[in-house]
Amino acid sequence: MRMKFVRNGRTKRRELMVATQRGEELDRKRATWLAEEGDALLLGFTFEAQHGMALLHYDVEGLWSLRTYLSKRSMSYEELLGPLEVLQQLLDLCAEHRIPTEMLLFDPEYVFVDTQCCARFVMLPLEELPLQRRNSPLALLHALGNVDGLKFASPDAEGLSRRLAQFLIELNEVFSANRFRRFLENEERQTGGDAAQESDEGEAPGTSTWAAAGTGTGVQAAGGSALFWSPLAGLVEEEPAPAVKPAPAVKPQVVAAPAPEPMPVPAPVPEPQPAPAPQPAPAATPAPEPRPAPAPILRAWLVRLSTGEEHPLPLGSTVQLGRGSACTIRLLGNPKLSRAHAALSCDGQLACVTDLGAANGTFVDGVRLAPKQTSVLPVGQRFRLASEEFYVRVEQA
Repeated sequence: MRMKFVRNGRTKRRELMVATQRGEELDRKRATWLAEEGDALLLGFTFEAQHGMALLHYDVEGLWSLRTYLSKRSMSYEELLGPLEVLQQLLDLCAEHRIPTEMLLFDPEYVFVDTQCCARFVMLPLEELPLQRRNSPLALLHALGNVDGLKFASPDAEGLSRRLAQFLIELNEVFSANRFRRFLENEERQTGGDAAQESDEGEAPGTSTWAAAGTGTGVQAAGGSALFWSPLAGLVEEEPAPAVKPAPAVKPQVVAAPAPEPMPVPAPVPEPQPAPAPQPAPAATPAPEPRPAPAPILRAWLVRLSTGEEHPLPLGSTVQLGRGSACTIRLLGNPKLSRAHAALSCDGQLACVTDLGAANGTFVDGVRLAPKQTSVLPVGQRFRLASEEFYVRVEQA
C-alpha cells in the first residue's frame, strides 16, 4: 500500500490517503463499521473501492503526528501517561470487536495528537496484513521510553519514561498485553491518584500557601501577594485609665467674684407642620401562578462533545467520572482529566455534578466549583471537566 498526506479537493481538509496495491483486499465489513460507527480512539474514515482497488481517506486536519509532538514539547507526566492509557483502551477495543492488531498503525509517524493532547489511531481495514515491527505496539512504547530523545517538564515524567524503558527491556521485543496492563496498574498504584499531575501543574486555584513571617503569620494569596496578620488580630484591648495625681496644696487667697454669666437665649419654637395626608394602601400583588412541575426523567445519557460519546446514566445513583480504572465512566485520551475528576448523579427530576478535587477543575456556567462542591444542572446545561465540555441528555415523559 502507498500512504501520503494530501489536501482534499472537495472539503479542503488535510487527510492521510492510503491506496491499496495488488494482493491487498479491503475488509468491507470492518471498513463499513469504521466509516459508520467507529470509535473515539480511531481517526475519522471514508473509503472508495472499485476494480479490486481501494482508496482510504483519514481526516487529520488540525492534528500533529506523535513523532512531531514529542520533538516539539517538554512532556509532563500526564502527557506521557495519556497515550499509554489510550493504547490499553485500544487493545480492549480490539478484543471487544475482534479486530486484529495488525490493522492498527502504532508507528509514531502515523499516531496523531489533537489540540487536547488526545491520541488518535489509524485503523487499516485490509485483510491479512503482515505484522511489521514499526507498526507494532512496541514502536509506540519505544518512542515514549526514549529517555535520551525526549524533553521532560518534571522529574516525574522522566521517571515514567525510564520505568517504561526498563519494562521494554524485560519484554525482550515480545509485546504482551497482560504484562502491559499490569505495568499500567502498578504505575497507577505508585503515583497514588493525582499526585503526579498536581505536582506538575502546581496547586489548584483557590488554595493558599502558609509561611511564618516575623511575629505574625503569612498567607500567600491566590494572586501571589503576601498578607500578614497577627495571632491576636481582631482582639481590641482598652487602654488603662491614667492614674489620678493628688492636687498640690495651695495657700488660701481672696478670689474676686466671677462676672455673672449671660442668660441663654431661648431657641425659637418651630411652627407646627400639617400632618401628611394618608396615602392609599398599595394594591395587593397577586400571588404568582404555580409553575408546572418538570416532566419526570425516564432515561439519561452523559454526552462528551469532543468525541460524540454517549454513556447511559443509571437514575437514582451516582457515577464517578475520570481516567482511573475505578471510575464508573472512564474518559480516556485527555491527560488533563484527573483519574477521579467528578461525580454525576441523575434522579427523576434533575442532574447534579460534584467536583472531586480535580487539579484542572470542574466548571458550570464558567464558574469553577470548589472541591466537593455540588451544582445542579438544568436539562441541557453544559459543564466542563478540565478542557472538555459535556452535557446530560434526557428523555422525559
